[in-house]
Amino acid sequence: MKHYKFELIINMINNLNQELFDKYGELTNLFSYSTNGFIELISFNDETLWNSEDDERIFNEDENDYEPIETFIRRVYNIYLDKLNELRL
Repeated sequence: MKHYKFELIINMINNLNQELFDKYGELTNLFSYSTNGFIELISFNDETLWNSEDDERIFNEDENDYEPIETFIRRVYNIYLDKLNELRL
């Protein structure tokens, strides 16, 4: 389990929320970060996009590391939005 520096995660969350604000104005649904001291979660609304216990990011063999966390969050967020768009009545 790889834990991220708190400042890195908070800055990323702030930047993502600012980007949403710049595009759409004031929103009630925002990205958030939480931890219980053991597991870290990044969520949008009530949807968990990433957690440190079950890291689903793509592993880059050449760099011997996972894809950047922000790249992953953006991809999973867009997949989540696509699923919401399918919920039409």
